Amino acid sequence: MKNLLLLYASQTGFTQRYAQWIGQALGLAPLPLEACSKQRLAAADLVIFGGSVRGGILTGQAKLERLCRRVGDRPIVWFATGIRPATPRTLELVRKNNFAREANPLLFYFRGGLAPEALSPGDKTLLLCYRAMLRRRRALEAEDEGLLPLLGTASDYTDPAQIAPLVHRVQALSETLPGKAGDAPPEATETANHSVIGGT
Repeated sequence: MKNLLLLYASQTGFTQRYAQWIGQALGLAPLPLEACSKQRLAAADLVIFGGSVRGGILTGQAKLERLCRRVGDRPIVWFATGIRPATPRTLELVRKNNFAREANPLLFYFRGGLAPEALSPGDKTLLLCYRAMLRRRRALEAEDEGLLPLLGTASDYTDPAQIAPLVHRVQALSETLPGKAGDAPPEATETANHSVIGGT
C-alpha cells in the first residue's frame, strides 16, 4: 500500500470513532485535521478525511482543500457523519451541499448520533433552527418524519460495519495509485453514490 493519510474533524466524538475503526482496518493512525502539517500532507499519496455535517456543511472540508492547494492536489476519499439515516437521499444532500462542482466525489456517509451535552451553544441553536424548519414544512419525507423526534435527544447509531465499503475502496485505490505523491489519481470505477452507507 502507498502512503495513506487518515484525517478527521470531530466535534462530539462520532466521527473520531469512525476514523479509529477505519484506522484499525487499514493499519493507519488517525490524525486530527488541526494537527496535520503541510509536510505530512505533501508526503501522502492518498488522503482519507472524515467530518461531521453541521447545517448541511461538512466540517473541515474547506480547510483540507486549502491545504491541498498549497501542497498540490491529491486524491481524497471523503466520509461524512451525522444524525440523519444513511440513505441515498442523505448522501445526495451531502454531495449537493458540499461537492456541487465535483461530478463524482469519492464520498461515503456513516450514521453517527447526537450528543446534546457536548454541543456548543451555537450548535444547539443550529439544531433548534433545523428542528423548527422541519416542523414548519407541510409535507415531510418519511425519513425526515422519523428524524424529527430524535433531534435534541441523545442517540448513538455508530456501527463499525458501516465502514466496509470505504475500506474496500481505499484498498483497491492503493493498489493503482502512482508511487509519487501528487500524481494524477486513478479514475473511479463506480460513482461514490453507489458505494456509500451510513454515518455522521
